[in-house]
Amino acid sequence: MLSVSEATGLQDACGQSQGVLLDLTSGGWGLLSVMGEDRLRFLHNQLTNSFTDLKPGQVLESSYTSSTGRTIDLVTAYVLEDEVLLLSSPSRHEQLLGAFNKYIFPLDR
Repeated sequence: MLSVSEATGLQDACGQSQGVLLDLTSGGWGLLSVMGEDRLRFLHNQLTNSFTDLKPGQVLESSYTSSTGRTIDLVTAYVLEDEVLLLSSPSRHEQLLGAFNKYIFPLDR
């Protein structure tokens, strides 16, 4: 997991439009990229925190829960200009990706 100072540095770098590179795959962390014009609304409907008013450079922690409200994973969202990057737990990123894929319709506009 990122330390508070690392997360703050990443947030500052995003806000200053600097390039940011994270290599978390060696530790098994999942990094999901959510793109498209409805990405914030989609995440707002899938996760526990409000994504509707987020701006590029902001970082938000949120939970993905089951239909009964049990926490499945805690994710950290990094809002960029054209996408939102979700950092998910090593043991849960495949489950999170599978859950999101159930609600994504590529040709639905």
